[in-house]
Amino acid sequence: MAKTLFNTKVLSKSRGTDRQELNVQLPIAIAAAFTITILIYILLLPVRNSYLGNLLYNRGITQQFDIFLACIVAAFTTLKIIKLQK
Repeated sequence: MAKTLFNTKVLSKSRGTDRQELNVQLPIAIAAAFTITILIYILLLPVRNSYLGNLLYNRGITQQFDIFLACIVAAFTTLKIIKLQK
């Protein structure tokens, strides 16, 4: 009996309707995130000797990776908001 429960297909109630798809293309989001990350580091270059500059520039590759991941989240969110507004 358990085998038949796992083999059944669940039909979506939204088939045949005009449901909006919110899929965002991954290469576009990654390119936008990479661009934003580079801009952040270029714009904050003059304050490299401040506390914020010390956090971003002198803590190794982990900070760059964290900023990049945050920018990916921001890019996905922004692209999805743009799709919703269309």
